[in-house]
Amino acid sequence: MRHYLLLFGIIALLVAPIHGRADAPTPTAAGVTACAVAADGSWTEQEKFVWSQACAGEEADFETAPGYGGKLDPGRPQGLPANRILRSSFIATVLLDEKYRRALTRLGLRIRGARFTEKLDLARAEISSELWLDHSQLEKGADFSGLRSTQRITLDGTSVMGPLKMNDMRVDGDLSMREAKLADVILFDSQISGPLDLDGAQVSGKFDASGSMSGGTVMENSRFVDIDLTGADIHNGLFLSQAKVSGTLNMLDFRTDGYLTIQKSEVGQIILGEASITNDLGFIGAKVDGLLDMTLLKVGGTLLMTGGSQFEDVRLSYAQLGNFWAVDDVPGISGGAKFSQLFVNEAQISGDVTFYGATVVKTTDMDSLNVGGDLAMTSKSKFPEIDLRHAHIAGTLNLRNSTISGALNCEAIQVGSYALLGGAEFDGPVSFEFGKAEELQLAGATFQRNVDLTEMQILIDLILGSPDDAPPLWDSS
Repeated sequence: MRHYLLLFGIIALLVAPIHGRADAPTPTAAGVTACAVAADGSWTEQEKFVWSQACAGEEADFETAPGYGGKLDPGRPQGLPANRILRSSFIATVLLDEKYRRALTRLGLRIRGARFTEKLDLARAEISSELWLDHSQLEKGADFSGLRSTQRITLDGTSVMGPLKMNDMRVDGDLSMREAKLADVILFDSQISGPLDLDGAQVSGKFDASGSMSGGTVMENSRFVDIDLTGADIHNGLFLSQAKVSGTLNMLDFRTDGYLTIQKSEVGQIILGEASITNDLGFIGAKVDGLLDMTLLKVGGTLLMTGGSQFEDVRLSYAQLGNFWAVDDVPGISGGAKFSQLFVNEAQISGDVTFYGATVVKTTDMDSLNVGGDLAMTSKSKFPEIDLRHAHIAGTLNLRNSTISGALNCEAIQVGSYALLGGAEFDGPVSFEFGKAEELQLAGATFQRNVDLTEMQILIDLILGSPDDAPPLWDSS
């Protein structure tokens, strides 16, 4: 089918999501001589160990170095051993003091398994080296607000027990917090030129990245309470997969020139009002427990809902979309989409609207919908009632093989081509009053109530039977 090619972008994103940091082994500098810059005499033994490793182009790994207790969980409440404690002033000195900063190699400062018992304060610092604080423990959190870095920053596997302040931060590389355990994350108005990687992260407090910019964001196997991306600009798209957001995913006025994909994830509610997505928006096997508000949403490509996705209240009023597909026939993806309520009133869809194997339980409001292509609601799709009053469909209206248990109201509808009802079952009344279509086909349909064609304009044919379709069946009562 023609929509397979248009789905290429979404499927490709599922196969190869953007990640900012490869999991390759840490490079070493074998054979490097002793550091030319001596450690400060006031430093602790563990700080001198970190400096000796960093100056030699090595990672300071407390988990493998002898005498530090081996590999331990940084999230354990009793903390890591005392001989792993590093001071905030030590980190600042190594990164900012010219004598030590110039002695760092291109690998920067890489630390694994450290413990910070005081707040790590790098607010408004300007650093030019990579900073890795992986698998570490920050008991009082960290303040990176206003920080400027020309290199990447990673907190992979780190437990940050206090607030992580990163507002107004500028990072020319990527920011990685994979498998991290975080409390409050404050990222508003930040700019990350590379990807923001939150795969496997667990955020127990608020996650505020409103007004932020990044080169791409991945949240796979992650857990959040609330996510605030109001006004955020993510250049290469956002990928949320096998994740859970127990509260609200707020993406009001969100922007991306890439894709937004929510796959096999559960979200309390989603706010996408006034958002702008250049390519495709995909819900694949997603579940939204409450409101999915996409009022005034703009999607340049396709809004796809498939893979057994489940929705309660979907609002697409006044949206502008390339295509809207709620389908169950995507290659490699099984299952359609189920809605409790669906509002697409006064939306503008330049291409096709397609329902294949979809189900709406309560409300289907398409009043004044404008479709530049075809509107197909077929393949055993089920609807309680359909409101298509004043809709404009440039192509074909196709309801074949669907079931409408309530009223079909097509009053004043404008159909540029055929209106096909054959094979469908209509339990409620059907109205095309004051409507217009080139052809209206009723052959093969089953009607339990009246069909009202008062003052409808049928430009070519009214088809009540054909060699391929039996005459319509009418309720005999």
